[in-house]
Amino acid sequence: MNSWLKTGKGMMSHLIDKVASAPQPMPVTKRSKKKAHNKDDNSTEPMVLFTSLNQDCSYVCCGTSNGFRVFRSKPFEQIFESKDIIPLKLTMLFDKSLIAILTEKIDKKKIEIEEKIEKEYQLQLYDIKNREFIWSVSPSMSMDGYDGTSSSLKNLKFAMNKTRLVITNLNSDNSLSLFDITNKMKPLYPSIMTYDNNGIFDLCQDTDNCLLAYCDQSGKGRIGIIDAFNLQKKLIIDAHDSSIQIIKFNYNGNYIASASNKGTLIRIF
Repeated sequence: MNSWLKTGKGMMSHLIDKVASAPQPMPVTKRSKKKAHNKDDNSTEPMVLFTSLNQDCSYVCCGTSNGFRVFRSKPFEQIFESKDIIPLKLTMLFDKSLIAILTEKIDKKKIEIEEKIEKEYQLQLYDIKNREFIWSVSPSMSMDGYDGTSSSLKNLKFAMNKTRLVITNLNSDNSLSLFDITNKMKPLYPSIMTYDNNGIFDLCQDTDNCLLAYCDQSGKGRIGIIDAFNLQKKLIIDAHDSSIQIIKFNYNGNYIASASNKGTLIRIF
């Protein structure tokens, strides 16, 4: 037993001495791979500015810094891309090829030494099938608050269903303008006056219930509902004590939800 232990200890001692005297390998250092940088590389991905679903969520539009794209939801695939139009806002009409696009037109005029840049917004209907504009309208730039800033642009809103296109603050402040999509975009009169110029409204998407809800001019916190097809006022709802922040129909127009600027509660009618 003792001889076996002595032999084992001798083998271990010999193995340790052998390893200690062996030449040590050089440490391996990982080199960081430097990505080749090309100054002329313009293949950077565009920045996504916004996304919007169509009325039945079957398509999604994506506005980017170099154009916009349209995707089918199921199966998810890209069906259209344009790099010629830079949209500020856009919405698609159900599964049709019609898209409403808000763009900015800039005209540069030199006045004596200074260069003045005048901004003009244009709402246009674009046919993605034929790649052409079929209608356009420009909001009045004489309105109070339209100074070309993002805050004034926020109040410029639009929505459409299969028969009507509604635009806020088009010809005058505190108003909604309606157009007949089925009749060559004929303007419908009179315009609907609203309580303020915040552009708060909603248009029902149901074909049989063409209702339009908005902030009624009769008082703060009141919702007016009209039949947008026949331009007949239905009713006025005393919804909130303070100014309204949002109004939203359900799909078939049987219910409407609203919230005030205080954000303390949501009311459903």
